[in-house]
Amino acid sequence: MKKILFIIALGLLAACKPEAYVGPLDSPEGNWEGIGCDYYFNGELVGDADSSFYSAMTFYKEGLCCIEGVKGAFPYEYDPQTHILQVDSTYWAVQNMHSEDLTLKLLGRIYPTPPSAEEEVRSDDETGSDVTDGEEDGEQEGENQGPVADKNGIILPAEYKGFTISADANDYFYTDTQGNKIYCTPVGAKDPKGLMVIALWYDTRTDYYVPLVRKVEKK
Repeated sequence: MKKILFIIALGLLAACKPEAYVGPLDSPEGNWEGIGCDYYFNGELVGDADSSFYSAMTFYKEGLCCIEGVKGAFPYEYDPQTHILQVDSTYWAVQNMHSEDLTLKLLGRIYPTPPSAEEEVRSDDETGSDVTDGEEDGEQEGENQGPVADKNGIILPAEYKGFTISADANDYFYTDTQGNKIYCTPVGAKDPKGLMVIALWYDTRTDYYVPLVRKVEKK
């Protein structure tokens, strides 16, 4: 009889062994590693990458988020009803949030300056110049100045996918076919002359994450 009870007890212990949860989550809390990114411009997929914009993100239960490679901790809020995640001044749509993966779509940012309907093309030759009009006419007359790049090495206005990209006090932008100002971001690298060679522009992107597992070295 005791032997039978012992076998039953072993069976119960085996049945009660906890398994890893693989269902949906109600919070992004945890460590996440970026594994991919899709870039969109005016609703069109224009590029992708094998890594996310951020290599890793950590969400703490205290309502703070840390991003690998970015100094500081940023407040975050997640609304499970609307599935909107706000990290500092950036809004994301949580398209998928499970124990095995997290998918975030960039919706937009809160800018310090309200968007203006007027275009303002920024470049370094328009700001910080100590040369007066008379000096420009006298000393630089006949010189071919040509377009001047901004601080990021971008010459404005730029053309992409049939749209003209300019900049205001907040960021780069274009005007869509409905007349809306759409902020956008370039992806590229600077050449030896300091000019950015732009691979693409995007106005939204989708980042893909999986749980980040850090290996602990035994001492």
